[in-house]
This record gives sequence, structure tokens and C-alpha cells, in this order.
Amino acid sequence: GQAVSEIVINVLAEQATVDGTSDQPGYLPGFGILPAESVRELAAAGATVTPLAVPGDEPAPGYRPTAVQAAFVRWRDLTCRFP
Repeated sequence: GQAVSEIVINVLAEQATVDGTSDQPGYLPGFGILPAESVRELAAAGATVTPLAVPGDEPAPGYRPTAVQAAFVRWRDLTCRFP
């Protein structure tokens, strides 16, 4: 069989939780609340931590949102917000 070389698990958490200065839980889509200790264990185990950029107040230059705006809205809302 073929070995899996890379597994991607997306966890949303505050930087302070990852740093150990906060006990706010993280969020694992499809699972739910992830205790702060588990967030720190994942980060310490060599996980790639990618900060989520917060877009500025300026609107997108066209009809479609920028990549930064789209990523932020997906993580902020965690679900479709279409009326």
C-alpha cells in the first residue's frame, strides 16, 4: 500500500491559545470545540501554523472578494450565509 505523506487538519484558534497565554478553545470543522490543550499539542507536534489575515476596511477592487477577504469570511462564518 501507499503511505500517506501529508495530512491536512484545519483548526481555528486564537494566537494566544497557540502560544499558551490563553485557554480559549479552538474549533475543528466537522468536530466542534477543541480544548486549548489539544490546540497547543497539535502546534507543538510540528504542525504548520498559518495566521489568518484580517482584511482591511477597503472594499474589493471588483465584484469578487479578494483571496484574503474570501478566506476570512469562510473562517469567520463557518457556514454559508446565503439568504
